[in-house]
Amino acid sequence: MSIALGILAVIYIVRAIQLKLFKVKLMPLLFIAPRGLITILLFLSIPEASKIPIVNKALIVQVIVLSALIMMVGLMFNKEENIEKEKNNESDDIDPIEPPLI
Repeated sequence: MSIALGILAVIYIVRAIQLKLFKVKLMPLLFIAPRGLITILLFLSIPEASKIPIVNKALIVQVIVLSALIMMVGLMFNKEENIEKEKNNESDDIDPIEPPLI
């Protein structure tokens, strides 16, 4: 499990650095880093002679499940922040099409 957490930490640190370099807003793109079917298919296509003993199916599944959980939690918190921002903006905005009622 600690190896999977280390891999995920490296993935998200590299992703954050890339987003910062390209001056892209970090939230929610930092959390949208899905792993899944393509990861499994690529792992299964590695020839036996090229496989690293410590990297097995359990490690791959752990990385996929943990990244999915991180993505879910990150998007949930980001959605709550956006809902609060929208509520604050609705009270400040005046519809430009309809004149305000006097």
